[in-house]
Amino acid sequence: MTSVQPPLNSSSRRGSGFPAAFAIGVVICLIIAGAVVLVSRHSSAPQRAAQIEKFPFGPAEQAYAPNIHFTKVKLARAENFLGEEFTYVQVTIANAGTQTVHGLSINLEFNDPFKQVILRDSEQLIRPTDTPFQPGEQRGLQITIGGIPAQWNHEDPVFKVTGLILK
Repeated sequence: MTSVQPPLNSSSRRGSGFPAAFAIGVVICLIIAGAVVLVSRHSSAPQRAAQIEKFPFGPAEQAYAPNIHFTKVKLARAENFLGEEFTYVQVTIANAGTQTVHGLSINLEFNDPFKQVILRDSEQLIRPTDTPFQPGEQRGLQITIGGIPAQWNHEDPVFKVTGLILK
């Protein structure tokens, strides 16, 4: 008696190629995701460089700074798909003075339970290319902060004016 081997059908050959195709697909997806991250970081670099520009803060600007008020502060936290946590700070700013503000930079300071600064973030809330901030005007703004240390006391940050362009 001779034993007859069953013929290999095409479905058994296709099944063995599936893990390789799946792995290639995953690698391609990772390459594309990496390229997107690199391009997005590279394209935001000029914008971040513009934020670093220092606004004047001489005696005239220091005298006017108390006219800038920060009210209606609300904080919200969110996490992105990579597990990074962000804090959104919503605030209303008011120009209680008599001059038009063409540039406003601030420091946001987050404190620990002992009122020590554990995070200081510099932001330009009004840039010279933005609509001027008129006397008596109020504006609602949102600032995104990433990486607040765990020691944060979960109180509102302290807002300090660090630069003004007045006209």
